[in-house]
Amino acid sequence: MDNIRILLYKFKNLKIDIPAMINSTVLFIIAWELVFWVFQFFTILPAFSLGVKMIIYNSFIDFNSVNTAASDEEIWASADNINNVFLTPVIFSIILALTSLLFLTKWNSDRLHMRRFLFWIIICIVIRINCNFIFGHLFNLWNWNLVTDFMGLTYPNTLMKYACIAISLIITITCFILMSNEIKQLFNPFINDRFNNLNSNVFIPVLLGSVILIFWNMPALPKSEIGTIIVTLIMTVFFLCMPFSTKYRGMEQRRKDYDEKERVNLIPILILALMLIFNIILTRGAYLVTSAYRNFFVENIIMIFVIVTIVLTLVLCIAIYRRRANAKKKEWQQKIAEIDEINKKYTLKADVPESMKNIRSKYKNAFDVEEEEDSEKIRIDTKNSDMYGYKKYNLDKYDSRHW
Repeated sequence: MDNIRILLYKFKNLKIDIPAMINSTVLFIIAWELVFWVFQFFTILPAFSLGVKMIIYNSFIDFNSVNTAASDEEIWASADNINNVFLTPVIFSIILALTSLLFLTKWNSDRLHMRRFLFWIIICIVIRINCNFIFGHLFNLWNWNLVTDFMGLTYPNTLMKYACIAISLIITITCFILMSNEIKQLFNPFINDRFNNLNSNVFIPVLLGSVILIFWNMPALPKSEIGTIIVTLIMTVFFLCMPFSTKYRGMEQRRKDYDEKERVNLIPILILALMLIFNIILTRGAYLVTSAYRNFFVENIIMIFVIVTIVLTLVLCIAIYRRRANAKKKEWQQKIAEIDEINKKYTLKADVPESMKNIRSKYKNAFDVEEEEDSEKIRIDTKNSDMYGYKKYNLDKYDSRHW
């Protein structure tokens, strides 16, 4: 009861950051549509290369109404063709998710919009892959659930089908719980109000974005898309927001000395408008067909395109990594040069001003041990100074006790 009262009190005093909510909602919808069309694109390419006729809609691909010839039945009778068509988008989506996770955790970009976009890309890929598999089995859809059917894992064995659905659901929950640790990429959980930031950046954008996506896919909205949106809401509340709140519950929060007011970014809104136009064009569907004698030619073009894309991506990643490594190297060289300048100017620690002591303590590990030993030798020992090569002075006359 106490937890419910605390939760109701927080909702009563909820303060929403409107610009952050709008930016996060727009980026969530863009990531959702981008992942959807990546999945569709890498489904269309292998099917197109095999000579499969299809109608492309804004929310699904129709294979049933156009594949009636005997040649089409021969295409779908092959397990290899099923794997090529429906397993290819899963592989490329996993590669995209791992790449986004690498950039999110290791890139450390200063741009909040980029971190938000990478975060939503990973979330949408996890949802898309697992929900396509789950609802594909539940509603007997043309999706990558056919891969396990043709492998004999989920067909005709009904028990194994529900076991695979349960495993896919567990994988989704696990991924969401792990991604709850990356919400800190969207805002600092130790600054300002954590509950309001969580609602403005995660919960409300998913809730509002889900409502928009339902109208986005009208009029042909499949049951699988409705189920995917519902699963996204449930996973976000129970396995994304709640683990994050539990992890940081009871930890102290501090206020910023100044408030950074976020502004609405117009570039994602413009991209979303272009996506909406593309979505409206495909509302009635686009019929796609290729001649059989061009299949190998099209397949070669696709393979060349994929290989060139992968190579360019790897080159770009290596170039970005080397650039950041060189920038860090130059930064440390500058810091070391600053420390050396301090060491040359101030030989004794007592001579170092207060402003320089902070720098020395901050980069204490960068000091050379030999330089510290040399500074100790400079100090004159009044008793045993001869052993260091210094002349021994009689300092008794300066003793105040003889005055």
